[in-house]
Amino acid sequence: MNEQNKQKHPSSRKAHLRVMAILSIVVVVVGIVALNIGMDVLEKQMPIAVDLTSDSTFTMSDNSVTLAKGIGQNEQIGNTEIVVFVNEKLFTNNDYTSYPMMYELKEVAIQSAGTADGQQMYNRLLESFETVLDQFYYMLKQYQVESGGKITHRFIDVDANPALAAAYQEYEIGAGTVLFLNEDGTRSQKFELLNMISLDQQASTTEYNSDAERLVASCLNLVTAVDSKKATFLLGHGEDDTLVNTLQQFLVNNACDVAALDITASKTPEEDTDVFVIAAPTVDYSAEEIALLRKWLENDGKRGRDLLVVTDPSAKLPSLYEMVGDEYGIVVTDDLVCETDSANLYNNNTLYPYGTIESTEHASAAGQRVLMPMTRALKLTVTSSTEAALYAKPIVTFADTTKVQTLADLAAGKVQIEDYKTPETTPVVGAAYTTVRQYDNDTKQWLNTDVMVFGSSVALYQNTMSLPSAVNNEAAFLDTFRGLSDLESVISISSRSLAKDTIDFGNSSTQNTLSIVFMWVLPLLMVVIGTVVFIRRRSL
Repeated sequence: MNEQNKQKHPSSRKAHLRVMAILSIVVVVVGIVALNIGMDVLEKQMPIAVDLTSDSTFTMSDNSVTLAKGIGQNEQIGNTEIVVFVNEKLFTNNDYTSYPMMYELKEVAIQSAGTADGQQMYNRLLESFETVLDQFYYMLKQYQVESGGKITHRFIDVDANPALAAAYQEYEIGAGTVLFLNEDGTRSQKFELLNMISLDQQASTTEYNSDAERLVASCLNLVTAVDSKKATFLLGHGEDDTLVNTLQQFLVNNACDVAALDITASKTPEEDTDVFVIAAPTVDYSAEEIALLRKWLENDGKRGRDLLVVTDPSAKLPSLYEMVGDEYGIVVTDDLVCETDSANLYNNNTLYPYGTIESTEHASAAGQRVLMPMTRALKLTVTSSTEAALYAKPIVTFADTTKVQTLADLAAGKVQIEDYKTPETTPVVGAAYTTVRQYDNDTKQWLNTDVMVFGSSVALYQNTMSLPSAVNNEAAFLDTFRGLSDLESVISISSRSLAKDTIDFGNSSTQNTLSIVFMWVLPLLMVVIGTVVFIRRRSL
């Protein structure tokens, strides 16, 4: 019996090993399936990607992360939904079926440039646009993670799911619309997918810019604003359209509602307006319109309203400027600022001086440079003491090498340094604000009216504010505007791209490193190990 058991033992041992090997293979296969399912679920919950691009194309900037975290941590802000009205396959498989606009663009390109050149133009646009789509797609996931789940997103194919899309028709959506909604539906913003890419007009070759991050951040900023302010632009007096368009978009980006009022046709501004904006008019205000401005600012003694005036370099507006000077202590002179030190000039142009941001309670960039082209010199005639009921503070001043000269004298040929006039007061002021303080015995608080005056309209053009960070025109304007008007938003949205204006479309591939490791490398490694174990045990 002992001899028989010894003969049977090797066979039993081999059978046992075979069973164990088969079980090992089953465990490996089940593990692979479970791992893939788990990774698929995890991928939907968070962007498990490591951005390996040279320009961090698929990584949100610090400002965007701050915005997401601020929304997530603010208990006053509810959930925000981002609805993208295309099939998600547009982003995962570059399937344009739900976004026929791209096919239409191809036809336009071919018709305008011929078959060969048009196809080449379209291919370049398509390559760049797909990179921007990837950037946007990863951004949606990152916002969800960084906000702790308070910012969510969904995709709705307008053609495949007309019933779902119909629920949003009040927002005038269509294929390619990106809609932002706050929790109770009282605030909304939107843009079109193609708005995320623009042609670089200054490039010598066809180059495209990505505006995806700034668009998303500005829309989120506005729909999540707890207490948004409203700015009404007063029109009808030959305002600077470039300035109006720049400031309107800039304020919208920073959670300010914007409206327009032709003051020559309507004398009844909306009651919920917080700030009037006068954007470099060239035609003076009538006595009736000045009375309307004065009455609106006084607000039946309740104050709490503000005024922004930006001057045109040459306009004669005695009525408007007299009100600002007499009642608020900011005198708009006819003199233009002329800088005599080449170190303080832009492009060596004496009328394009650099100024300095003064230290005020609102200045985040005190001491930094601002570019102030064609600036009307301002003169402050009231105290700078905040203890007074009426006081003025400079926002931007110029160096002691600054001179002044009227536009008429410059046009007459007085352009030499020795022709320039010495300013009446120094330092020369290029932007300032005045606060009128009034104590309310009923509410036991101070009621303020703030008037801001910028002597340069060109300083607030988008081209100027978008200059490299060495020029801080945005900070000079937005810090003051936000501080005086109590405009609240999670972060300031720059007119520049939050991360990078032009992304490297030729080298914009990303590696979903963790996904690759977990979904392919480890499973394959487990298969190899299982196979080796099986073969070795068979031979035993």
